[in-house]
Amino acid sequence: MKTKITSSTQIKFAQRLRYNGVWVHDVWVDGEYFQIEVGDDSYSGKRDLFSGLSDEEYERDVVGRTNTVTLMDRTAPHEVLVAAFNQWRSKLHAERVQRLRSQPERFGVISEDDPSIQPYPEIVPVRYEQGQGWVRAGGVV
Repeated sequence: MKTKITSSTQIKFAQRLRYNGVWVHDVWVDGEYFQIEVGDDSYSGKRDLFSGLSDEEYERDVVGRTNTVTLMDRTAPHEVLVAAFNQWRSKLHAERVQRLRSQPERFGVISEDDPSIQPYPEIVPVRYEQGQGWVRAGGVV
């Protein structure tokens, strides 16, 4: 990413692809396109897909990535980008819940504790360091 990010930067996101612990999103920052990866829990119950990893590596590299975001080169994104992404996801979630609840004849009555409407967790920026795994921006692992 070459564009300098400030609080007045125009940022746009789009969901792209989700697979085994990672959700790729398209990002446009003042017209410049790139992708980010968000670590999620879609790996849950699929430990056998990571059979090439030791238990320690699996915990460090797969489980340790949950609720994190990185640029495709495994560097940490700018905090303004992360804040904008969390805000975008929150809005996306609210719209989704409203759409589901507006159609009880199609989706039924959805209770507050229904897992399908739980909000996305806040994500934090990380970078990957060989042997250490995902390191939170600011140096806290």
